[in-house]
Amino acid sequence: MNITWDTIYLAIQIVVSAQLFLGIVLNIFELKTRNLLLAYSCLLIVYTYNVFFSYDLNNWYLNKSLHIVASYIYFGPTLYLYLKSLQLEGATNSKELLKHYVLPFSFCLTYNIVQFPYYAFVIYAFLLFYSVKSYGVYKQVNSILSGTLKKRFHWFIGITFVYLVLDTPMLILEDLAILDVSPFVGIYPVVNEFFYSFIHYPILFAHFFVLSLYTITEIPRFKKYFLSKSLKESGVDLTTQKAVRKHLQQLFDEEKIYIDSELSLDKLSKLLELEKSLVSKLLRETYKKGYNEFINEYRIEEFKRLLHNSQYQNYDLVGLANESGFKSKATFFRVFKELEGMTPNQYKKKITS
Repeated sequence: MNITWDTIYLAIQIVVSAQLFLGIVLNIFELKTRNLLLAYSCLLIVYTYNVFFSYDLNNWYLNKSLHIVASYIYFGPTLYLYLKSLQLEGATNSKELLKHYVLPFSFCLTYNIVQFPYYAFVIYAFLLFYSVKSYGVYKQVNSILSGTLKKRFHWFIGITFVYLVLDTPMLILEDLAILDVSPFVGIYPVVNEFFYSFIHYPILFAHFFVLSLYTITEIPRFKKYFLSKSLKESGVDLTTQKAVRKHLQQLFDEEKIYIDSELSLDKLSKLLELEKSLVSKLLRETYKKGYNEFINEYRIEEFKRLLHNSQYQNYDLVGLANESGFKSKATFFRVFKELEGMTPNQYKKKITS
C-alpha cells in the first residue's frame, strides 16, 4: 500500500475533525448560551473550511439550508457574542442575540432567494465590523482571566486570528476572480495552488486541534481542572491577604485612586506590592469580580456622587464621567447601562424629576 501525502492529510483531518465535533456536541448538550455560541462558532469554521460539507451538493434544498444556517456572515457576530458572554454573565440574552443576528440573517436569506453578486463583500464587511467591535471586549476578558485559563484563551484567540488573517484574504481573492476582476483572474490560480498546498492545510490542522482542546475544556465539568490556584495555594498566607485587602480598601475608599483614568492592573499590583495574577485572584476571591468590573463600579458610584454635588452642576455627563476616572465616553455609557439598567441621561432625568 502506497502512503501519499494526501492519505496522511486525510488521516490527520479525520482525527482533528472528530475531536472538534466531540467538543461541539458536548457544548451543545450544556444548553448554556456561552457554550452554544462556542459550539456554533466552531461549526461555522468547519463549514468555511469545507471539510465535510460541499458547496456542490446535488440536493439543492440541503445545500441552501446549510448555507442559510452556516454562512460565514454569522462568524463575526458569533465570536463577538461569545466574548461578551465571557466578559459578563448574562450579557448575551435573547434580545442581544436577536439584535446581532437579524441583519446578517436577512442578507443571507435574501442572497439564497436572489443571487446578488456582491454578497461575499457584505460578509467581509460584517467580519471587519465585528472584528473591530470584538477587540475591546477581548481586552476586557483578557484582563479578567489569569493563569491557565488565560493561556487557553490566548491560544483560542491566537489561532482564530491567524485563521482570519491568512484564510480570509484568499477567500476575497477567490471572489474577485469569480467576478472577473482583472488582474485577479490570472493571479488567483497560481496563488490558490500554493496556498492550499503549503498554508491552508497546516492552518486547518492547527486550528481544529486547538479548538477541539478549547471546546472540550470549556465544559464546566472539565474546566474545573484548569482553574487557577487560590491565593492560599499560591503562597499568599492569610495574614498577608488581610493586609493587602485593607490596603486595597484604603486606596479605593480613601485615596480614590480609581479616578485616575490611566490606572491599570499593572499599576494597582505595584501599589499593592503583589503580582498581577495574584491581584486578580484577590479580586475574584474577595469580591467575585474581575479588575475592570471592580474599578468600574467605583467609578460609576463616583459619577453618581458628583451628579448630586452642586459644585459640579455646570459639568455635562461626559465631563462628570472623566472626573470619575472614565477615559472613554463609549465605555462609560456601556458600563453605566450594564450596572444601572438605564442610560446616564435616563438616570439624570430620574433623579431630577
